Amino acid sequence: MLRPTFIRGGPKRRRRAAYANVQARLARFPKSTQGVAAVEFALILPAMMLVVAGMIVFGIVFSMQISVQQLSAEAARASVAGLTFAERDALARTFVRNNASGYPLLDSDRLTLATDASADGSSFTLRVRYDISGTLVSTLGGKFFNLDVLEGKAAVQRGGY
Repeated sequence: MLRPTFIRGGPKRRRRAAYANVQARLARFPKSTQGVAAVEFALILPAMMLVVAGMIVFGIVFSMQISVQQLSAEAARASVAGLTFAERDALARTFVRNNASGYPLLDSDRLTLATDASADGSSFTLRVRYDISGTLVSTLGGKFFNLDVLEGKAAVQRGGY
């Protein structure tokens, strides 16, 4: 059982003893190392969380960009079988529509496809654009990356040369 400690003497003596106790604690305070790790952790944690969140957002955006580029390259390869511009355009659009669901980070409703033929008809170019505005990635990393649209571009030559 704990017993309260009493300071003998009058109120002045008790005040002096309490003051001496406070002075002794204050004298030990600068030399004390208790809690230093907790304070350092509290100072470093927000910066580390920001770095980790930035790495995650960058990784997701980078993966989405690779997926868009890969989808455009595969659509361009699929369009090679067409003989005319209209056939190539239809093949590319069908490929994107059927295979966009195979990319887990991409939502097929946000994809757009634009095709173009060169002036002399020797090449077929297509662009797959993915709108990331309004997504969680855009909300978290929009201030740093300044991206609203990811774009993948691919071109194939016409003919066997």
